[in-house]
Amino acid sequence: MPDNTFIYDTVYQEFMEELQFTPDEMSEAIMFDEDRTIFDQLMERVKQFKWKDEQRSKWMQGEQPEYTVPEDCPF
Repeated sequence: MPDNTFIYDTVYQEFMEELQFTPDEMSEAIMFDEDRTIFDQLMERVKQFKWKDEQRSKWMQGEQPEYTVPEDCPF
């Protein structure tokens, strides 16, 4: 388990509300469901949130943030 769970907790809560799951339904979908798509989507969002946080930190410290085109870019 990571030392700082703020990112995981935030993403988990947002994703649960987006899917309109109860806490029990969300836990069941992540822990016990054989289809790992919800877990994979959750971890992808965590990864993206961490990247955004790193870029924000670089910008706040006066460093040049990394510019990339997101994979889900429509053009």
